[in-house]
Amino acid sequence: MPFDSLIFDMDGTLWDTVAEVTASWKETIARSGLPLPPQIDSLSQYFGMTEDEIAQELFPQLTFEESSALLRRCNTEECDYIYRHGTTIYPGLIDTLEKLSKHFRLFIVSNCVDGYIETFFKTFDTAKYFEDYEFFGRTGMKKAQNIRLICERNGLKAPVYVGDTVWDAEACEEAGVPFIYAAYGLGELTDTTRACRVIRSFPELLELIPGETEK
Repeated sequence: MPFDSLIFDMDGTLWDTVAEVTASWKETIARSGLPLPPQIDSLSQYFGMTEDEIAQELFPQLTFEESSALLRRCNTEECDYIYRHGTTIYPGLIDTLEKLSKHFRLFIVSNCVDGYIETFFKTFDTAKYFEDYEFFGRTGMKKAQNIRLICERNGLKAPVYVGDTVWDAEACEEAGVPFIYAAYGLGELTDTTRACRVIRSFPELLELIPGETEK
């Protein structure tokens, strides 16, 4: 199946920031004077959700405005924490992105907040591989809408989205874009028939390069 472009999710696809985000959020919440939510040590279950959805899950005792404001502080401070402490990118990611960028146009669409993708670029010098990116924190739109926006803005004719959650699969179905399931990531897709391909490591994407599997 020929593609002209790859659009990537962030968490569970390009990097795993669970440990750093958890540590940073604990510090931020503690300074607010609130008790830590019981789910604080299992944040990965929320990665892929929007900021508003996570706020209501973690802080149901607060008003929507209060929980959203607190989560915004958590998200702002996590970016600085990640940049200062570093985090985990998946094995072979940089080399694979470099090779893919010679054959495909690369993009990012995430449900993240402002500054998160930029932190990935700054921490690992990866901005040079991507033409454009979009995220919930800038548009306020669902992932399917942002996928369509990236496709329309950049004139993509045959894109494919790479992600690791059932929410990613649903967004691709809504956007009408094929889905590659990153089975190595943080999420779980029980019905893998929803994906046009399943990869178990990031470098397996190199098989998309024409003629690569024959070398």
